[in-house]
Amino acid sequence: MAEGLARKILGGNVQVESAGTHAHPGDPPPVNAVRTMLDKFLVDTSSHRSRSVDHVHIENFDYVVPMADNVREEMKEVTADRILKQMQKLSVLLKKQ
Repeated sequence: MAEGLARKILGGNVQVESAGTHAHPGDPPPVNAVRTMLDKFLVDTSSHRSRSVDHVHIENFDYVVPMADNVREEMKEVTADRILKQMQKLSVLLKKQ
């Protein structure tokens, strides 16, 4: 869902991808989530499929945005120091806005 919203907000100027720390790769989003995203945000997420962060080359991304504190903690365990620094840079950028 976050990927769909980010694509809508940021447009085509950036590459946006999502992955979960407890995802079951290939699973479709729940029907009620697809309906809510379409009704409330006009974002069609019906073709989205879940991906695990374990299968993503996360070091290739400029920013990593965890959706919750527990996810941030899990990401610390599975990523390099570089990724943590990128998350900190994003936090600083967001605070300036």
